[in-house]
Amino acid sequence: MSVAEILDGLNANGYKFTSPEPKKNLFARIYRLKGVRQVGPGRFTAE
Repeated sequence: MSVAEILDGLNANGYKFTSPEPKKNLFARIYRLKGVRQVGPGRFTAE
């Protein structure tokens, strides 16, 4: 999944971001999650 796809899903579910740059913030959070690895530019998968 791409960060943009995840961001779109969160927005569709009504999630409210407190950060002025939610895409950058989400990318940084996903990158540090245990069990998640990057599989391409801006794309991640859960192990």
